[in-house]
Amino acid sequence: MALTGFRIQANSAFQRQQFHSDAELEFDVVTVQRSSPSLTTSSLTKISAREFEPWIQHSTSSQCERALRLVRIDRDNNEILNCSRENFLACFGAFRLETSFLYLIQQVSSGLYHVRSTAADNPARIADVFYVSTLSYSLMWSFDPLWPSASAIFIPRHGNSLWASSQQTFDRFVDQLEYHKDLVDSAYFLLFVATVDTLQWMHKFLEIELYDIRHIEAITGHSSWTSADRQLPDPETLNEMSQSSGRCLSGLFIVSRHLSIVNRMLDSMRNGLEPNVSSYNFNSSKQQATADQSILEGLEILQCQLDNADDLNTYLQNRAKNQISVIFNLLAREDAHQSHEVARAAKEDSSAMKTIAVMTMVFLPGTFFAALFAMPSVPELVSSHFWVYWVFSVPCTILVFVVWLLIMMRVAIVDSLRKLIARGSGSKGEDD
Repeated sequence: MALTGFRIQANSAFQRQQFHSDAELEFDVVTVQRSSPSLTTSSLTKISAREFEPWIQHSTSSQCERALRLVRIDRDNNEILNCSRENFLACFGAFRLETSFLYLIQQVSSGLYHVRSTAADNPARIADVFYVSTLSYSLMWSFDPLWPSASAIFIPRHGNSLWASSQQTFDRFVDQLEYHKDLVDSAYFLLFVATVDTLQWMHKFLEIELYDIRHIEAITGHSSWTSADRQLPDPETLNEMSQSSGRCLSGLFIVSRHLSIVNRMLDSMRNGLEPNVSSYNFNSSKQQATADQSILEGLEILQCQLDNADDLNTYLQNRAKNQISVIFNLLAREDAHQSHEVARAAKEDSSAMKTIAVMTMVFLPGTFFAALFAMPSVPELVSSHFWVYWVFSVPCTILVFVVWLLIMMRVAIVDSLRKLIARGSGSKGEDD
C-alpha cells in the first residue's frame, strides 16, 4: 500500500517535468548480448525518434534475444529531457521500471534506490529495479531473473566538472560496459559498472584537487616543501587563492557525498549476492552464477579503492582548510600593515598640522599688535616708542604657548594633581 501512495505522488510530481520535441533527435542505444557461453558482444547504434517506439516494442518482446539494452536520453542545463513525454513514458513503462522513480527523475535526486519486486506486489513485473544517480548521470534499469535480461535508461548530466559534455560522460560509461561485458548475466552488472565508473571519476577528481592544493600552497609559501624566504603574495593574488581554496573544498565535499553513495552501492551488491552465491534456483544459469561470483570477488578491490579515496579525500580537506586559514591570516596581516601605514600617514599629517599651528601661534600676537599699532588713530605710538611693541608681543606670545601647553597636557596635569591630593591625604592620615 505504501508503494501505491509513492507511485501516485510520483506521477503527480512528474507532470511538472518538461520535455523537448524529439522529432529531429537521435538516440544512442547500447546492446550487450551473450552470443554463446564463452562469447559476449556489445554494440552501439543510433535510432531516430520515429524508430523509438518500434525499438521499444521489439526489445521487450518475448522473441527478443536475452541481453542488456540501454538507451541514452539527454537532459539539458535546465533539466529538460531531450525526448517527448510520450516516448519517455512508453520506454519507462515497457522497461517495467518502478513508477516511484519518476519523482526521483523530476527532482534530479542523487543516491541509490533498489526495489525488489514480486508477483504479489505487481504481477506485471517480476523484476528487480534499480535507480542510481550521481554527479555524472542518472541510471535506472530493471532485471528480469526469469529471462534473464536488463532494460536501462541512461540520462547523462551536461557536465560533471571533469567531462565537459554529456557525450564524454556517456562514452566513458560505454567503455566501462565493454570492459566488464562478461558480467552481463548478473542482476548487479550495471550497478557494478556504475560503481567502477564513479570510483574512477572520484580518483581523477581527487588527483586534480591535489594538484590545485599544491599550487595554492606553493603561492602562499605554507607547505612542507616551500622555501621560507619566498616573497609573500599580494592581496589580489591572495583573494584569487581564497576563491580557489573554496572551490577545492566544495569539490571535496561533493566527493564525500559520492563516497557515501558508492559505499551504499557496495553494500547493496554484497547483501544481494552473498546469500545467492552458494544456492541458485533452477532458473539461474551457470553464466549468471559465474557473473555473480566474479562481481562478489571484485567488491574487495572496489572496497579498497573506496577506503583509499576516503582517506585521500579527508587528507585533502584538511590541507584545503589549512590553506584557507593561512590565506585568512595573510590577508589579516596585510590589512594590519595597511592600517599601520594609514595611521603613520595620519600621524605625519598631524605633525604637519601641529607645525602650522605652532608657527601661527608664534606670529599671531606680533602680527596682531603690529596691525593694532599701525592704525591711523595712534600714528606716533610705535614710531617713537618701538619698545612698546615688544612689551606687548613677547608676553602675549608666551602666554599663548602656556595656554596651549596647558590644554595639550591637561590630562597629565589632572592626574598629577590627583596623585598629589591623594598623597597629601595619606600623609595627613598618618600624622593623625
